Parts: sequence; C-alpha cells; structure tokens
Amino acid sequence: MRKWQTALGMVVVALLVIGGFAVRLRTTSPTVRLDLSQHNGTLDLGNSRADLEITPRPPQPLQAFALRLRPASQVELRDLRVAFTMRMDMGPNNYTFEADTDGSYVARGIVLPKCGSGNLDWFGTLTGVADKLPVETRFALTLTKPAP
Repeated sequence: MRKWQTALGMVVVALLVIGGFAVRLRTTSPTVRLDLSQHNGTLDLGNSRADLEITPRPPQPLQAFALRLRPASQVELRDLRVAFTMRMDMGPNNYTFEADTDGSYVARGIVLPKCGSGNLDWFGTLTGVADKLPVETRFALTLTKPAP
C-alpha cells in the first residue's frame, strides 16, 4: 500500500510541475500576429495599415539593424516606439522611431543582445499614437546566428 501512495504522490507532483511550466510559458509569450523573422510584414495601426521592414537582413545578435514603418495612407503618427523582450529578462531594449524624408518612420541602431542560453526568439511591441488614438501591436522576430 505504501508503494502505491508514493507512486501516486510522484505522479501528482509531476503533473503540478508540468502544468505550472505550461502556464508560465503561455503567459510569458505575447500574442503575435506578425512574424518578421523571414520577411517584412503589414500591421494594423488603428484605422490604417503600415508596412514594417527590417534592414539589413537577416538580423543577428549584437549587429545593428533598423526598422522602417511605411504607412499605407495619410495618417498622423507620433510617439512611435518599439520595445524588444524575450522570455528571459535581457534588460531594456527600447527604441524610438523618427520621421524620415520619404514619409516613413525609422528606428535606427537597434542592437539586440546575445542570450546566454542561445535563445534567438524576440518579441517586439510597437506603441504610439495614430490619428489621436493609442496603438499597440506585437510581432515576433527570430534572429539569425552569425556565421562562424
């Protein structure tokens, strides 16, 4: 009878650990509708849409890249920012977009650190104001390992 109780106890503990881990993963990964890892994409800005481009490609850890936001229509944009996070705390990685001469907005000099665990999966959160309404949209970005 004692062996049965021990085995049942171990099963319960294992299920609790697995369940807790699954809940933690689900709550720390933001919902994303756009993945910029392989190609540029289009995102919603309230009543408008915009293309989001990364240059140069592919983005790599510790290598500067830029994000360019190209509104599809006339829209008043201000206070555009992007914040990058991953499941592990990598410190603040916040950048501001500036208006460019061609009507786009650019965040230059983005450098994401190399995670000690080898994780290359980042999440970006773009925030700002579009036509006087607050906007927030998320995207995924998997960096590419640098060539040896």
